Amino acid sequence: MNIDHLKSFFMVAKMGNFTKAARELFLTQPAVSQHILALEHFYNTVLFDRTGKKIMLTRQGEILFEQTEELLEKFKEVETVFQGMNNMSRGKLDIASSAVVGTYMLPGVIGRFNTSYPDIELELRAGNTHQVSLMVLEGQVDFGFAAGPASQFPEVETMIIHKEEMIAVTASGHHLAEKEEIGVEDLKRTPFITRENGTRTRQLLRNWTQTLEEGGKELKVIELENVETAKRIVEEGFGITIIPETAVKREIAANQLTRVNLKGFKKEAVFYLLYHKARRLSMAAKTFLSMLPGTFVCSDNLDSNLDSLIK
Repeated sequence: MNIDHLKSFFMVAKMGNFTKAARELFLTQPAVSQHILALEHFYNTVLFDRTGKKIMLTRQGEILFEQTEELLEKFKEVETVFQGMNNMSRGKLDIASSAVVGTYMLPGVIGRFNTSYPDIELELRAGNTHQVSLMVLEGQVDFGFAAGPASQFPEVETMIIHKEEMIAVTASGHHLAEKEEIGVEDLKRTPFITRENGTRTRQLLRNWTQTLEEGGKELKVIELENVETAKRIVEEGFGITIIPETAVKREIAANQLTRVNLKGFKKEAVFYLLYHKARRLSMAAKTFLSMLPGTFVCSDNLDSNLDSLIK
């Protein structure tokens, strides 16, 4: 038994005629008859009384007709929902992102997506790389963006989508802003404002301090969970931070922050798209990802890699 058999049965019962039912269904009469016979064989019963001039439902046929009417209505609702998803007239898209991508890179893409597909509900969830990886792994989101690969979860695939320079900044009026190069001695009384453990920024700072002389261990570090809070504290003249250039372009242009040169510091921020290897992307997910080029800058064939993923 399949849904086409039930559709044929329902139409014959409704029209009271095999020929008219076949015409409504755009099928041949023998095809409709075969569908009815298949149902009768499946349920081991007779659904129509064919002894008179007009075919009539048997008691078993009446019971099936009542149930089929409800079932076909539900089936029509399901078809409508998925047609809406496929033509982007309805649906939902769940995304997870780490702080820098979610705050400074995704808003423009989200805005364009919402303008083009206003009926698609979009939810953006925040988290560090580990949390984003878990959300992708567990199917809580369609895909995620993070500042590191999900190396601890082999089921989660990663794709590099953006690279840019990490820079050091301090308040424009800070005494360190005037120095050509900042060394360890300059930082002993100036706190380093950084993200919490588990973030890419914190790891980069740790790697840098390990390359310094013993004095590097004397650096005063203040950890914060929020990248915007870290920026605001530095703007107020309290310390120095390292951050992706994208996150401070506006403040540097407004002369609120100044880029400074840390001795021996040359690091790159790399951002990744995370998605589950075994799950198919929805039409909404594919459409959103197709909008990424232009916002994300990566020399590693981003366009072709995305095309392979969403084709």
